[in-house]
Amino acid sequence: TGTNLLEEAEKYLARCIEGLRQVANVGHVYANT
Repeated sequence: TGTNLLEEAEKYLARCIEGLRQVANVGHVYANT
């Protein structure tokens, strides 16, 4: 179960990072306009 938790945390973190990256990209575009 320990590894399962780790996998879940990894997926969660990856999703958060993806979201942050998208927000950063949008911010970039917004700042450049």
